[in-house]
Order: sequence, then structure tokens, then C-alpha cells
Amino acid sequence: MKIIALLLCSVLLCAGCAKEEAPKDYQQREKQLVLSYALEDVTYRPFVEAMKVMAKELENYSGGKITLMEKRQQQFSVNSDLMLETVMNTLDMCLVPVNRLVSMTKGPLLVAVPYLMRPTVMESVMAPGSPLIKQILQDIPRQDTRLVGVDIWYGGYLQFLMRDHQVLSPADLKDQHVWVRGMGPDNEFLLAMDAIPCEMSFTSGIYALRHGYLDGIMLPISMIVSNHLYENMHFLSITNHARMNYVLLFSLAVWDKLTQKEQHWVHQAAKKAGMFVRDLTGELEEIDLSRLKHADFMRIVEPDPDLFVKKADYVRNFYLKHLPVQAALMREITQEVMKHQAEQKVAEAAAAELRQIAEMP
Repeated sequence: MKIIALLLCSVLLCAGCAKEEAPKDYQQREKQLVLSYALEDVTYRPFVEAMKVMAKELENYSGGKITLMEKRQQQFSVNSDLMLETVMNTLDMCLVPVNRLVSMTKGPLLVAVPYLMRPTVMESVMAPGSPLIKQILQDIPRQDTRLVGVDIWYGGYLQFLMRDHQVLSPADLKDQHVWVRGMGPDNEFLLAMDAIPCEMSFTSGIYALRHGYLDGIMLPISMIVSNHLYENMHFLSITNHARMNYVLLFSLAVWDKLTQKEQHWVHQAAKKAGMFVRDLTGELEEIDLSRLKHADFMRIVEPDPDLFVKKADYVRNFYLKHLPVQAALMREITQEVMKHQAEQKVAEAAAAELRQIAEMP
């Protein structure tokens, strides 16, 4: 009987441990909590679908007590800053490019700096919810910014899309007017290429491109397709010279009202949604590039990315010199990338050797 009693206690203890993610056991929140969010580009399918994934995960964790509601960008003024709306708590949550944080903190900006070298394995190194991501998000000063960084999501690699000018090397960018979202690595990268960065909002940038006021833009392929920019632009250079990162921000006023368990659920839901958007973005990039090639919308070239990497060396050196506190993090990211690249080469060599053995008579 004692043994049976001990076994029953063990079962009850295990059931208690599983309560955190069991909706039926969640009774702490009496009233339903509806969290509003907004996306900068509502046409970009991976982020739209990822927010649906996050909403579903949160509803499962909370037993339906926490739900997400999208507020379309049109509800705000054309030039409104979604991040400012979140600071003021007219929005509970927003998803914006990491570069938007440049005016507030330099920490997350470092995610954008290593990508100026040729990226090959950044998806595994900078996966949503990874220790590196958590370390970067800690650099967002909550009390000063009134924002809480929840996770960083991958939005694709940047390519050069030009109206009437083919880009085969950095020399082809000289004196070209190229859209940039704001100050930061993208701006400095263009200056290193001797291009003329034109700072404006995304909406204004798309308008300027379509009406011929700009020569080019740097965007992931999926965003080029989702915004139908192939209808106005004629040259696409696949350089993979940068990794586009978005940060999921919470209003501090809302975050502080969540319990620790609910905050944990938000992080877990964001991580799962981030992994979803990473995988979907990769799939769509391949599909969209294939579509562009076969439909013959524009001339597509693949220049040597090392030419751009070498030209942008001083940008990385600038950040290493002027941000000594965060430079250690930047070096850590770079070392992780190099480590994964080395492991990838070893795996490829082993696979090639096995193929040779298999082909032997």
C-alpha cells in the first residue's frame, strides 16, 4: 500500500509540473486579455502567418484567456511609427526592423553588422529563442525605451533591386540613389559602396521607386514579390549581402501586468512563431526566385559577393572600434558563424567521400 501511495504521489507531482502549458489548469486570469499588434508590411505573408501561429500558441497556453488582434497599419497615419505607438501603449505589440532601434540602443543593431560578410549559416546561429538572441534583447533598456524585446525574427537576405542599372560589383552602385529605412549598418553599407542612401519610410520608398524617384532598393526576394516591384524594376542582383532582422516589441506598460507564467508563454509562442517564419521565408524565397526567373520579369544576375564583403570591411571595423562593450557580442556571433561554416565544410567533404566510395566498382 505504501508503494502504491508513493507512486500516486509521484504521478500527482508530475501532473503538477505539466500544469504550465495545460489550458484547463489555467485559472489565474479571470478576464480575457486581447493584445493588439501591427505589422509594418501587411503584404509580407511569412509575418502575417507567423502572427497567426503565435496567436494560436498563446490561446493554447492560456486556455483561450489571451488572444491577439491585428490593427491594420491604415488605422494609423501614413508616416506613423509603430514602435512609437507601442511606446505610448496605443499598440500592445509590434514587429519592426531591428534598424528602427538605432535611435534608442546600439545592442540589437549588432545583429545587423555581421551580416555584411557573406552569410551562409546565420539561420542556425541566430535561431529564434537562441542564447545569442536573448543576450541581444537584454541590451534594450526597458525603462528608457518603455519597450520589451520578445524575440528577433529572420526576414530574408537583402538583394539589390535596380530600375535601370545592373549591379555586378560595388562600382556599379556609385552615385546610385538607393532607398534606406534609416541610419545604421544599411546606410553605412551603401556609403561604403559609394551609393547615395535616401532615408525615408517603407511606404514612401515603395512610392518613390514606382514613380522613378529612386534608382534602387535593398529587399528580400519575398518582399520584392509581395509588393509587385518586378513590375517597375528591371535588374535584380542576388548578392545575399545582408540578413534582414525584425524585432518583436512589447509595450512595457502591458508586459509588467502579465504574470511570470504569462511572460514565459509569450516568449515560447514567439519562439515557435519565429521558427515558423524562418522556415516559411526560406521556402518562399526559393519559390519566388524561381518564379521571377521563369517568368522573365527582369534580368537576374549573381555577382561575386566577396567583392561587396571586402568593400564593406570598414563598416564592421567601425562598429568594433566605437562600440567596445557590445563588440564582444559581435565577435561571438562572428565566431559562431565561422564555426558552423567549418562544420559544414567537413560534412560536405565527408559526403563527397562517401559518394566516391559508392561509385567505385
